[in-house]
Amino acid sequence: MIFLNEKDYSNCPVGARNNSIALGFGDKNIDFQTKNLAARFDLIRQVRLNCCTKDENDFKIAELNQVHGNTIVSVNESDADKFSEKIIDADGIFTSLRNYLLCIKTADCIPLLFYAQSSGAIGAVHCGWRGLYNDILINSADMLKYHYNANIENVIVVICPGICRNCYTVKEDLYEKFINKNIDYKNYFAAKYGDAVNDNRIVYGGGIKASHSDSPAEYLFDLKGLIKYVLFASGFRKENIRDMNLCTYENENYFSYRKNKTASRFVSFIGKL
Repeated sequence: MIFLNEKDYSNCPVGARNNSIALGFGDKNIDFQTKNLAARFDLIRQVRLNCCTKDENDFKIAELNQVHGNTIVSVNESDADKFSEKIIDADGIFTSLRNYLLCIKTADCIPLLFYAQSSGAIGAVHCGWRGLYNDILINSADMLKYHYNANIENVIVVICPGICRNCYTVKEDLYEKFINKNIDYKNYFAAKYGDAVNDNRIVYGGGIKASHSDSPAEYLFDLKGLIKYVLFASGFRKENIRDMNLCTYENENYFSYRKNKTASRFVSFIGKL
């Protein structure tokens, strides 16, 4: 379990409690797949120990049935009980309430943690290619601006472990889908092609198709890079976006669906103490 220091988001050896925010991410030691209730209790226990809270009942887990969509929900005081009664279909969750651990479970998709310092709002978002394509990040910005009255320029965003551009291979149809939405998105795809058995080249910047007419082109997709681009375009400042630079496919400490077809998931979390 890695707890992050809110000041610089470097790893803290024993965790940290900074301005009453606990945030971080787990690894293979906690399998956060939906049916594993013990993992939820373990997360609460570790937050309690590392952040010096009073007891295990301080926190409630607020999580989602992630459906690779673009729906964002809010935990408000008037309807907070619904999050303990059932798991809601959505891919982003925000609150300004204390004692809720907002949790995202992933195994290659990108978990994002948000902290609006001025308004006190926090959020956790699950972002794969479908959510990104369908504007989940724009919906997240709108939630912060219009529901929590947050100044987007001052919101901190932490990009937790997810698949990197060197490991995320996609087909040409996905490349075409994204550039048809926005031609600038081509810069986040690298064409893979080869003219012979020993000629396996990669061309960055998009726009170059495979030379083989009898097989579809493949591309490396910089999902994290495009996430940052959309965040910038939505008003978040570059200096407030902190990428942990950890790839779930390359790093054996994290679950990777693309690598192992696993049902297991690690957790990324944020909570107000």
